Amino acid sequence: MLIKSLLIAGLITGLIASAAVATYLTINFNVKVNVPAGKEFNIDLIINDSSGSKYIPNLTTLSISSPKLVRFIAEGTDVEGNFSVSISGSATLKSSQKTYRIMMPCMVTLGNAKCFRIMTLIPGWDSPLTVAPGNYVVSLNISWRDAPGSGELKLRLKLLDLGSPEKECGSPSIKATGTKPSSADGWVTAEGSTKSYAMLTSEPLRMGACCSINAWVWFFNPSTNPQPSEVTIYISDSAGHPIKQESLPLRNNGTYSEVLLTINLPLGRDYLITASSGNINLTTGVECG
Repeated sequence: MLIKSLLIAGLITGLIASAAVATYLTINFNVKVNVPAGKEFNIDLIINDSSGSKYIPNLTTLSISSPKLVRFIAEGTDVEGNFSVSISGSATLKSSQKTYRIMMPCMVTLGNAKCFRIMTLIPGWDSPLTVAPGNYVVSLNISWRDAPGSGELKLRLKLLDLGSPEKECGSPSIKATGTKPSSADGWVTAEGSTKSYAMLTSEPLRMGACCSINAWVWFFNPSTNPQPSEVTIYISDSAGHPIKQESLPLRNNGTYSEVLLTINLPLGRDYLITASSGNINLTTGVECG
């Protein structure tokens, strides 16, 4: 397995030494061996101050014998209390030869808190990062702000092993592949769909480090209505942060304007896909975690 034993002795000592601090983290570890393989860290974040940070010098170790693709993802779970918060972080992978720093903006945003980030993809966070062979110590820094009130947030952080670089997915892609599917049995109907327009999506299919879906977008065009000529596809993460958008022409097919798309997404997180034309917005969720 990519990820070896956890170095927790120093961490436990550090947590005991900081027990008197009002805002603190406690870390519990357990291993996930589901696809994609990797490790999961459960982090209990107790909020008593409006801002703060915590540095964990020895989160885990990685022993890599050949180039590997890795990626962090984070999810917020089991919120207790009445508070808003914006949580960001960074991880450092350091060996005797290489150092990688992975920025983790907008890990969790709750309530009225706001979070702003760059719109370019961050390797190791938004997409897989290729890590060279070596023995790495992984450290983690988490910071929070805009946290009025108090409460507890259980944050689940995952470090995914996505295999060799030959399987790399790269950036999300959207490609028109036809007009309509031969069958849409079992496809999911997007929120906002009606009898006059709809988006239907297939079940996600894992292909290497990619999560691939087909999306069929169609509009019924009675003679009294102008026919839409294009649709804009928006891809965002599950929190609504934009990742990619692209406009594609619709193909006129009698009384319908429609297009069949193939959308490839990096594994390791969930996405929102929105098809927009005029004042029509059709949205569906895609689980690629």
